[in-house]
Amino acid sequence: MKPTPYDRVRSYFIGDNIDSAVRALRSYYSQGHHYTGSAFDELITSSDPNKFTSQDLIAVSMLSVNVPPRASLGLLGGAGDELLAAIPTAASLWSNPELLDRDGHAWRLWDLVKSYDDVGPTKTSKILAAKRPNLIPVYDEHVRAALKIDKKAIWHFWQEVAENPQSSLLRTEVENARVSAGVPATVSDLRIIDVVVWMRQHGSKSPPR
Repeated sequence: MKPTPYDRVRSYFIGDNIDSAVRALRSYYSQGHHYTGSAFDELITSSDPNKFTSQDLIAVSMLSVNVPPRASLGLLGGAGDELLAAIPTAASLWSNPELLDRDGHAWRLWDLVKSYDDVGPTKTSKILAAKRPNLIPVYDEHVRAALKIDKKAIWHFWQEVAENPQSSLLRTEVENARVSAGVPATVSDLRIIDVVVWMRQHGSKSPPR
């Protein structure tokens, strides 16, 4: 039987992969920002949740992408703030997967951000994850390849994971890995998954920045 999205994600947190997940998290979140992406999670915690700020743009740059000038000006000028404010700050993928449905506020915000020149799915995901880290997952080609995510159905993949009847078991395993690695509780489950998959697929094979 073909593994489901849930199976593919959970495989990184069970069996012999548990220790690998913890090691990946410890390496990524080690003191001194060995991997600059760890600073992303720190910077977004103190940013206004309903406005795009310069701090968000700095945070996104920690994930090895830069927001182009016109996109930066538009977002800092308030473009998207109304849509952003319509997405509950306490919403999470696990409790509100329907918020990622087509034509919802999050979808429309995705389309708005992605409409700027030189802002593709990867940059868009990182910008939106900075504002709603519990709802919107970070996306890049390494994670896409590892989890076999359809480029045309990125959010549908994660909705399938969240809507699986045993999703609470995955969340417990992700939380156990986070605690074992000593990663702050402010880091979302989605971000823990992203880091573990990225480190296994690419990060541990390339020098940190």
